[in-house]
Amino acid sequence: MSTQTPPPPFEFDGTVTFADVRDCIPQYLLALSDKGPDLLGLAPPVVAIAGLAHLGASLGRSVFVEDGCSRIHACFNLAVLSDSLLTHDWLPNIGQGWINAANTLQTTDLKSVKTAIVNGVREIAAQRPDHEFRSSDPQFEAMQKTIPLSFINMLRRKTIVSKLDPVAVTRGVVDSRDQCVTLLQGAGDPMDEWANMPAAKQRELAEILMLAWRSKHLRLPPHNAEVPSAVHLLWTVRADAARRVLFGKRSPLANVPLPVLFIQQKGTPKRLPDAHAEEFSNWTHCLANIFSYRIGKDNTVTLNIDKPSMKIAGEFFEQFANALLRVPQPMHRHLSWLPDLVLRLYSIITMTKAIGETPLNGVVAAPAKEPTPDTIKFRQVAMAKAVRLTVWLCQEHYRVVQSLMTEALSVPGFCDTDSTDNTDSLELAEAIFLKLQCKGPKTARELQRCFHQISAGERDQAIARLKIAGRVAENGAGQLEAAA
Repeated sequence: MSTQTPPPPFEFDGTVTFADVRDCIPQYLLALSDKGPDLLGLAPPVVAIAGLAHLGASLGRSVFVEDGCSRIHACFNLAVLSDSLLTHDWLPNIGQGWINAANTLQTTDLKSVKTAIVNGVREIAAQRPDHEFRSSDPQFEAMQKTIPLSFINMLRRKTIVSKLDPVAVTRGVVDSRDQCVTLLQGAGDPMDEWANMPAAKQRELAEILMLAWRSKHLRLPPHNAEVPSAVHLLWTVRADAARRVLFGKRSPLANVPLPVLFIQQKGTPKRLPDAHAEEFSNWTHCLANIFSYRIGKDNTVTLNIDKPSMKIAGEFFEQFANALLRVPQPMHRHLSWLPDLVLRLYSIITMTKAIGETPLNGVVAAPAKEPTPDTIKFRQVAMAKAVRLTVWLCQEHYRVVQSLMTEALSVPGFCDTDSTDNTDSLELAEAIFLKLQCKGPKTARELQRCFHQISAGERDQAIARLKIAGRVAENGAGQLEAAA
């Protein structure tokens, strides 16, 4: 692998842009992203991120990365924040290459399934050398009329769930056969539905998502059997609903890590996208290839990480940990899960190249079980691309969550969890900011001496507000100073 210039230190508020990571995005997705404004009405970065999430969804649990202690699947959660007045849910349009096939599997007409079973049995009967059991046998005719419904349903496969309820989600995992389900939009805003569920169900759904993210086993009904599973969501949501779930004063998820990547929608999605354009057709074919591989027989790949690739990922993990220390503590739970995006994107990049980007009239082939030198080199490049994409996605997510938190803090009584009067807290934050502007950098203890009647908790809360809003930062001497 050729020597590359070391990447700059990772910062959550860095300056990596979509233009900087274009070469990391699969070719069919990049082509669609470039045409995003014309074909879909959406900005290229939004199309690219949504497409990456759909690639992970179409792969499901057909590919794993072995990190030494767990097997990590490719799926990740995505919530696109929309300020549009339109209620149109555009996200499935980008994923119709796999969603259409998945819907066909789980809504197959029972009569058609029964016919397929009967025809299959007829073929087996015709191949018997002694012809003892012919398809024209009256006993056979009587038997095919009594094929149990449970046997017919075995040929179905639950892949998509739209009902936001832990029971429906776990039932979907049971019926999925590969223990992988995607949560898509229902009738309303799913974040709003989540906020209106009973507190216990809200926490249970969050736990399901976190267990899936950490590749832990999920307990499934009816006997609470533990199975490895993948549950992930792809949603477009309103900012106010997301703010209510993440930062609401009485939200049961106020202190629960939620492994959902948030991005901001840019552009006005078209109600009727140009699905006949070449870029859209190629992208649809790419997703269809990957999904057909996923549902094929025994098509599961485990990607082991070689030492050079592990070093690339390890350097990012270390930089991420250092950057997290410089972020206000209230933000930690919204960011700490992000590094694992690297391994998921590594799977997506590797498998899309091997399976998704085949010629339109080509045959889908599984990746070689024993990697060649060229494959090993490609996987190192894929890991470097996954790291760069993760850096970009971390920045996008950080800006959205920071904006939601800042807006929540500006609403009296919205997200306070103690008895301190929120109006007083806002006034104290303003007073501290003005003090730093006029008097220069000060430590937290020095600031508390300037306001004799405040407690350390009130001081820290006000400083946290200012840090999250980007108005105050710490200098190298451990002092707080007003942002320029």
